Amino acid sequence: VGPFSLAVAASRHSFGGEPIAVTVVLGSAVATATPLTVSSTFDPAVLQVPSQLTVPAGQSEVTFNVSTLSVNDFVSGRIVVRRSDSGTEGAASL
Repeated sequence: VGPFSLAVAASRHSFGGEPIAVTVVLGSAVATATPLTVSSTFDPAVLQVPSQLTVPAGQSEVTFNVSTLSVNDFVSGRIVVRRSDSGTEGAASL
């Protein structure tokens, strides 16, 4: 976890095919809209994340949904979000 955090709103053992809400929480509100890049160590056939997000000006967080697809076995990985303006990042393991 970096200078900001990701909060994942899903049980650790979510079933494939169910959406997962992820909230990016920055340390403080941003003065201008702040772009974020999103990546994942999951196979995209299992979990799909948006490639970019924007934290609106005056806000300190943004929530996005992750799409999951049905699987026949347990899978795990990480979602990493990086601030485009500073390179700092936060991550969550699922």
